[in-house]
Amino acid sequence: YGNPNDMVNIAKDVCWTFETSLKEFAALPKELLIVHHIRNGEMIRVRCLSETKPAPDAVKTTPVLEDSYLWLLRGVKIANNEELITGSGLNR
Repeated sequence: YGNPNDMVNIAKDVCWTFETSLKEFAALPKELLIVHHIRNGEMIRVRCLSETKPAPDAVKTTPVLEDSYLWLLRGVKIANNEELITGSGLNR
């Protein structure tokens, strides 16, 4: 996949951020690949990878190398019919 600078672009169209309530966070689809989340008062700021817009107010964001690595790993696991580790493992 080339050098790290090129590799970052692998996740350029699938990297999203948004804020959601605690209740909505708990109801996010289990297959959503949550990369990071942090509580901000009564809201939770989420960074995730998804081919489709994961929430109405989600905005695409610049990926980092970790995002691309996780997206590639997801593709390999899907191709091998392996279980995906997604946001469903989080305490929500």
